[in-house]
Amino acid sequence: MTITELSKYKADQKNNLAYGSNDMTGREKLIYYLAVVNLTRYSENFPVLRVSAKDLAEFLGLETTGGSYYRQLKAICRRLLTRVAEIEDDEQWRCFQFVSRCTYERAEGIVEIQLHDDLKPFLLELDGNFASIPYVEIALLDSPHAMAIYEFLYHVRRENGTLRHKIIIDIERIMRKLGIHKKKTYQKDSNAVTRLIERSLKEINQVAPVKIEMEVLKARRRGSPISAYEFTFDTNEQWTGERKLPAVTEQMMLALLETNSPNAAKKIVKDTVNQTVDSEKLGPIYDKWIKEGLTPDKIDKCYRWANAEIRRRSKSEKPVKDPAAYTIWAVNERKGL
Repeated sequence: MTITELSKYKADQKNNLAYGSNDMTGREKLIYYLAVVNLTRYSENFPVLRVSAKDLAEFLGLETTGGSYYRQLKAICRRLLTRVAEIEDDEQWRCFQFVSRCTYERAEGIVEIQLHDDLKPFLLELDGNFASIPYVEIALLDSPHAMAIYEFLYHVRRENGTLRHKIIIDIERIMRKLGIHKKKTYQKDSNAVTRLIERSLKEINQVAPVKIEMEVLKARRRGSPISAYEFTFDTNEQWTGERKLPAVTEQMMLALLETNSPNAAKKIVKDTVNQTVDSEKLGPIYDKWIKEGLTPDKIDKCYRWANAEIRRRSKSEKPVKDPAAYTIWAVNERKGL
């Protein structure tokens, strides 16, 4: 499985969330994005991210021999619970947690992650002011600063629906994004900010499909401090889409995402319907739903509701015997709307 094939998994979020300040570590950000990639713009609520503790540990690059990774995972999750998104504009500032709950089920060896409800306006109520960043492009990076800069620039250059090849960012704005705006080392030395960004861009340019060059901008008078940075974007000619993910195989990542992706779940249901119901019979039913006023999005919601029920009942004493018929019934009854 190549990086190019895995790039279909994307995390949608509003730009102002991507521009906000946070101090997550690289591993914490990977977990957060893994939860976000579960969502689609049609999701109404946050599904709980459920992954094998061992798979998650390997995915994060933790040593899994000897069982010590349980304590490390717990420590990472505890810190993630304390991380706060900080969003500020001309009208107000807002602070809230990224994650509201982390749970480890010992009997199943499963870790559960629940995104905080305050994130819903930024992850579910999407409009033209958002971007979809390929999860794998974040996962290839190691440094949290490189992740933050890549995320930030990815959104900025797509503002207003156009892909810009050159942008200028004020130094104060990028310092806030990196969470270093309150640190005296960087407040007193703008060159230290530049060096941090240069290290991050070097890492990004080694693994990302885009190559980013930076120019320092100062006022014209001698001795003036750095006021902004100009970023130029070009195709990374050395990027082939064949690179291996660090500390985990492509197959493991694919398995994690397929297990938790609503898109994958929806596809399973649709495939089941198509395989067990003659297409000549299904076509008229679909046309009937459209004539009754159901949009494709509403039909998809009914599909997802049916899929959740089919999966839930598969673990009970009364499993669904005919998934196709059950799904058609769910749409007819407007389940999930």
